[in-house]
Amino acid sequence: MTTGFAVGMGGADSLPQWHAEQITEAFVGAVDAATATAQKMAGGALGAWVHRGRVYVEPVEVLQDRERAMDVARLRGEIAIFDLNTGTEIQVQ
Repeated sequence: MTTGFAVGMGGADSLPQWHAEQITEAFVGAVDAATATAQKMAGGALGAWVHRGRVYVEPVEVLQDRERAMDVARLRGEIAIFDLNTGTEIQVQ
């Protein structure tokens, strides 16, 4: 997917942001779990990001309307959405 706005589905796994070789096994486990959830959803995808020193992995829903994506993110208690069109994070306020 290259267009739209990615909105987390909630319940993200997070790992401390260490050197990649130190978190490989834990990261793979978090990705596997999130991927399984994403595959159960129609149009589901997987997102990963860093926030306050932790790496988050979470199934995401991609919506085409920015305002709808912001509303859904607020309802889910998300910190931000990701604009796939511009490659930028948009803080939810």
